[in-house]
Amino acid sequence: MVPAAQARARFDASALDHRLRAEPGVLSVLVERDGRLLFERYYRGAARSGRLDVFSVTKSVTATLVGIALHVGMVRSLDQRLGEFFPKDVQHARDKRVRKITLRHLLTMTSGYRDVAAVRSDDWIHTQIDRPLAEDPGRLLFERYYRGAARSGRLDVFSVTKSVTATLVGIALHVGMLRSLDQRAGRVLPQGRAARARQARSEDHAAPPADNDVRLSRRG
Repeated sequence: MVPAAQARARFDASALDHRLRAEPGVLSVLVERDGRLLFERYYRGAARSGRLDVFSVTKSVTATLVGIALHVGMVRSLDQRLGEFFPKDVQHARDKRVRKITLRHLLTMTSGYRDVAAVRSDDWIHTQIDRPLAEDPGRLLFERYYRGAARSGRLDVFSVTKSVTATLVGIALHVGMLRSLDQRAGRVLPQGRAARARQARSEDHAAPPADNDVRLSRRG
């Protein structure tokens, strides 16, 4: 979903579609403004009814629900082990180190699971729990992130931060600190809103952006 609510330029669906067709990795793009769907396109065989891996989207939703579960007492602690929730699958896992994995490990990507290719399964819980481990739980970030850090000399913790933030958002939603996930950031973080207002005033004196100046960014 591409947020367009703050876009100052006129939205040009044709120009965006033209650029997206040239992007080799794009399968689908939806643009929403003020609760109204402005743009919906699918590429390279993708369709609305198709199934796609959503990876970190699932992690954010799950972490938010964990935050709510913590607050209402359905989960006592992030240090509860996976076996308390899925005893049969953990007990029969081929790698016995799985028994040491906690919710905290899963949320912070330190469970130790090896990065393996996606597979099809009729029992996703068993398939995911029974994956091989590359490291002991709690020792390292998810293997592919650790490898990337070793090559680049830096550690990318964006995904971990997102999980922690989503957990806190879940708690905030349940206790009423947040009314809805549709609240805009400026209402939750007024100091950020003030900074954006100052930036907008300074931009008013600059040349306006072109109508078709659509910028796309990709993350590998």
